[in-house]
Amino acid sequence: MSTQKALELLGLPQEAAAFDGRITTRTTRSLVIVDRYDFTINQQGFVRSAYVEWQENNKRVTSVADLNDGQTTGDDLFGAYCLNWMANQIYSFGYDIFSISPERLTLVNGDKEVVFSREGNKIFIDSIFEIDPSGNPLTVPVQVVTESITWVNQVGVPPQTQKKVWRSRKKYVNYTWEKVQELTGLSKEDIIYNTRTTYNGEVADPNVYVTSIAADIQIIGESYEGIVYINGRDARTFDYRKLITSFNKTCPAYIPEWRLYNAPPVGFTISGATVVINAALYNPVDVVSGNADIFDIEDNSLTFNEPLAERATLIFYYAFGTTGKNENWGRKIDLETGEEASWH
Repeated sequence: MSTQKALELLGLPQEAAAFDGRITTRTTRSLVIVDRYDFTINQQGFVRSAYVEWQENNKRVTSVADLNDGQTTGDDLFGAYCLNWMANQIYSFGYDIFSISPERLTLVNGDKEVVFSREGNKIFIDSIFEIDPSGNPLTVPVQVVTESITWVNQVGVPPQTQKKVWRSRKKYVNYTWEKVQELTGLSKEDIIYNTRTTYNGEVADPNVYVTSIAADIQIIGESYEGIVYINGRDARTFDYRKLITSFNKTCPAYIPEWRLYNAPPVGFTISGATVVINAALYNPVDVVSGNADIFDIEDNSLTFNEPLAERATLIFYYAFGTTGKNENWGRKIDLETGEEASWH
């Protein structure tokens, strides 16, 4: 039941329930082009060559076959919530659902792809830069290092029997697909797959861990009430502060507020909002149409200027305390059409 409520508030399909869990680590993979200058070949000059190395989590591996494929040992710590990640990709970054099943859900946005997959209780989110189906030329981000090999003259060591390898700092450049394919001998699909980033997650006990955060706006007459949901449950109905967050600490108290977006702001405001109201003091609020954007602290009412060209949008927003990481979510409602949606 709690997962169903989270899906409803985050605007996600039923199949997304399989990915209700938490992200704990991140696996990064990259392609390294080594530009080698070997001065040990002869005394007259040097031999220049290039070869490919692969890296996972900034550690060198000997070949593509040795790339860590979804295992979490030695990965970077990374905390997030799978359902929120999915909703954020769809509603904040313009991704669309391309295919969906209980074991795999694929989101696409132009040349980018995000794939959610599940194996048992393990959840993986692969962020992949795909080939542009329109055929537009694309480049591949790679790391380039310069490697110099020379002789080392040491006391007691015969001349020209000991080599020294020096490497420059990494330089990030964009190579054409053709250039990378020439250097690696791999197909575009293999290059894309082996340079992806994987966020590793797991199905977690919602009585122990935070697995999703959401919000809702309840309307009774002219009164608007903001409700915080954690793991699909009204946060007012249980002790959510005993749960463990994505940054592996007990959940701090949330800090709510209302924001009205209606016109270009004048002066300093929060994230371009026309009016900001501390919801801890003023929740619920009365919302009425008028000819100005203003909050009346005396009668706890918000007036929005309906005749303006932009449609007025009211957002109930909350953030957790800044203990290690600031997580936030919200709900928005178009005051002129009544349409609601998740907001982040």
